[in-house]
Amino acid sequence: MTPIALDLDQVSFTYGDGPLLQAFNLRVRQGEFVSLVGASGSGKSTIFKLLTGLLKPQSGTIRIMGNPPAPGRVGYMPQADCLMPWRTALDNAAVGLEVQGVPRPRAREQARALWADFGLSGAEGRYPRELSGGMRQRVAFLRTVLGDHPVLLLDEPFGALDALTRAQMQQWLLDLWDRLNKTVLFITHDAEEAALLSDRVYVLRGQGVEVPINLPRPRRYGMVTEPALVERRESILREVGVC
Repeated sequence: MTPIALDLDQVSFTYGDGPLLQAFNLRVRQGEFVSLVGASGSGKSTIFKLLTGLLKPQSGTIRIMGNPPAPGRVGYMPQADCLMPWRTALDNAAVGLEVQGVPRPRAREQARALWADFGLSGAEGRYPRELSGGMRQRVAFLRTVLGDHPVLLLDEPFGALDALTRAQMQQWLLDLWDRLNKTVLFITHDAEEAALLSDRVYVLRGQGVEVPINLPRPRRYGMVTEPALVERRESILREVGVC
C-alpha cells in the first residue's frame, strides 16, 4: 500500500468564539493530488498554516512523511506569486535555493534545467512586470518545486487569472504533475477545477466530507464537458451546499 504523506488525525483548532476545525481527519497518500474546497472561513488556509508549522492545533496530531510539521518541511505556494520586481524571472525562480544556502550560480543553473519544462523558454531575463499572469505563476511554481519537497501545498494558485489563462494553466499543471511525482494538496473555490485536477476532494463543511473523483489519468481540460466530470462537479457543489 502507498505510504501516507499527510496525516491529520482528530485535529481541532479554534479562532475566537468557536471551533474552525473540530476533530478533523485527512489522509493524503504519496503521489496523490487532493483538493480542499469550502466557503471562505471554512478552514482551508488554516489547514495549510497547520501543515507549515505556523499554527499549532489545540488537539490532535499532524504528520508529514511521518514527522511533525516544521518550517521548510513542505513546499508552499501562496495565492500571490510574490515575485520580487527587481529580480529577473530566472533569479526569482532561484531565490528559494539561495535562501537555503545554494550559491546563486548553482541555483540559477538548477532553475534553468527545468525552465523549458515550465513553459518559460525565452523569459529568463524578463522582470515580473514584463510577464503575463500565467507566466508569473509558472515562475512561482518553479520556485516552489525547486525546494525539492515531496509534498506541495498550492493555495489557489490560479484564482487571480482570467478564465482562458486559468484553463491553460490547469492543463499545464495536469501535464506537469504527471512527471513531477509529487504529493499535492490544493486549495480552490472552483468545483470544476477540483474535479478536473484531483484524485479526491475534501469539502470543508463541519468535519469534512470526502468526494472521490475516480476518473482516469492522464486528463485533459476538454473533459470538463463530459458527463462523468460534470457529475463529480455537481457532487462537490451538493456537499458545499450550492445545489
